[in-house]
Amino acid sequence: MGLLGTLIGVFIVLHMTQFWLKYKVLGTEHDLYDLVYITFKVWWMVLIYEIGIIALGFHLVHGIVSAHQSLGIYPKKVMNIIKYIALCFSLVMAVLYAIIPIILYFK
Repeated sequence: MGLLGTLIGVFIVLHMTQFWLKYKVLGTEHDLYDLVYITFKVWWMVLIYEIGIIALGFHLVHGIVSAHQSLGIYPKKVMNIIKYIALCFSLVMAVLYAIIPIILYFK
């Protein structure tokens, strides 16, 4: 959990400084699409984003399962279904977010 939390923290800081800070706060970029397109033309930025998205996927699985345990929904039969749904949902979300940098890199 420590490594995963560190990866997510670094990813959030990188993402916020790369896009939100430049576009919203500093106003140095006027076209967000161009900023994203230029960022994802650098292979190591794509790699960093892919690692961050994978970490967020694992975090989402853990969060969904833990939320249901906190709500008191944890009989073995129900928890197996919840774990499966959490895994499927997190996998779909991670793949959909991870495909964006890859498409822009090869575009």
